[in-house]
Amino acid sequence: MQAGLNSRLIEVDAIEVAGWLKAGEAMLIDVREADEHAEERIPGAALVPWSSFDPYSVPVAPGKKLVIHCLGGHRSEKAGRCLIEAGFGQAIHIRDGLFGWKIAGLPTEGADTL
Repeated sequence: MQAGLNSRLIEVDAIEVAGWLKAGEAMLIDVREADEHAEERIPGAALVPWSSFDPYSVPVAPGKKLVIHCLGGHRSEKAGRCLIEAGFGQAIHIRDGLFGWKIAGLPTEGADTL
């Protein structure tokens, strides 16, 4: 599948994503590695590590925005571009990743909180 002319990578801030998640409007994908995800993560984020990233195996929920994140935004930007190249009309990623989420004062969970 080839990306269309209107395909684009959209960067949004963590507060906006938190609102989408609270309203049930988004699905969140963490593209960090398993050890990073185990250590600290955004509640409800599904893990699809960048090291084995396959855009065709990314879980999607019909009617929900697909949002990706990593630690600082670099890997999620690359994953978003992969999704667009695979034919997704758009890809959304969190500006500044988990760092941005934490700077916004939003909750995380980790091995010590489970």
